[in-house]
Amino acid sequence: MNYNEFINSLKDGKLKNVYLFYGEEKYLLNDALKRLKAKVLNEATEEFNFIIINEISNDKLVDKIINDCETLPLMSEYRLIVVENEEALLKIDDESSAKLISYLEKELSSKDIKSIIVFIAKDKIDTRRKLYKSIKKIGEIVVFDNLKFEEAVNYFGYFVRKNGKKIKKATAEYLVKLTGTDLFVLYNEALKLSSYSDKDEISIDDVKSILSYNINYNIFELVNSIGMKQEFIAMQRLSKILDSGGLPVVVLSMITRQIRIIAKAKINDASDKKNFALNVGIPIFAVDDILKQSRMFSVKEIKEAYKECLKCDKSIKLGEDGKIVLEMLIRNLCNKHKN
Repeated sequence: MNYNEFINSLKDGKLKNVYLFYGEEKYLLNDALKRLKAKVLNEATEEFNFIIINEISNDKLVDKIINDCETLPLMSEYRLIVVENEEALLKIDDESSAKLISYLEKELSSKDIKSIIVFIAKDKIDTRRKLYKSIKKIGEIVVFDNLKFEEAVNYFGYFVRKNGKKIKKATAEYLVKLTGTDLFVLYNEALKLSSYSDKDEISIDDVKSILSYNINYNIFELVNSIGMKQEFIAMQRLSKILDSGGLPVVVLSMITRQIRIIAKAKINDASDKKNFALNVGIPIFAVDDILKQSRMFSVKEIKEAYKECLKCDKSIKLGEDGKIVLEMLIRNLCNKHKN
């Protein structure tokens, strides 16, 4: 089950006693929990019926979960128990694990118990674990995957409108292209832009002004300037990134990724822009930039560039000055002769 399916199930009143939430998109995970809470609890008695279990030792965790589930709700139809310390849950012994699974399957799901329990896991889970199999059998596993590009653009537009501003789709796409699809990041960018701009509509210039302080934006500009062999601009961007706290190893990984994408554009047919964008993991409107950059390098130069990136990675990991290593890399990449 994904986020949208979960929200629809709430609207239809299809509640389960047990849920497992996990995935990389934490904004939607938190929002789903907030909506579940609003559905089953009321503010007046929330403090008595909303329980968060964390920072408890392994040996006491299962008994705590069971006791909280067995406690009757106070002036409410439901109690909501959220188990956040997955680390402890994964470390419980076999006997405790069996006890918890038995309770979930035989007691919680069969009795008229008005407790809803939500286990919060990390980005990934091992679906082979008995506990997760048990939850899937009697409850729901809700996965919060990273959003697709278009979904993130739509959410960002919603955030901007929610703050009383307007924004064109192309402008929203431009920002998401530079910052990524993480909704916490996009929500904060929408807040900043809404506070920054005194106009009704957010413009491209507004976005550029705000993102000039953004490390992701500068990395994006850096790799593009390298792709176009603009050494001076690339050096300026590198200085901004490192001065803002950017890590050399992160910058290098982005440069290496750009070289890989340029290589794919060079050796593959990119005339079907939509398909090419999907295959390499970039938005469709960025394809033209990549094609332009691919024409700046020969196949031989791309292979050499990739080897140089690998050498730089080794140098940084051996403790050499990251800034000097990256400056040398940029100089070499930007001064390769066009074929």
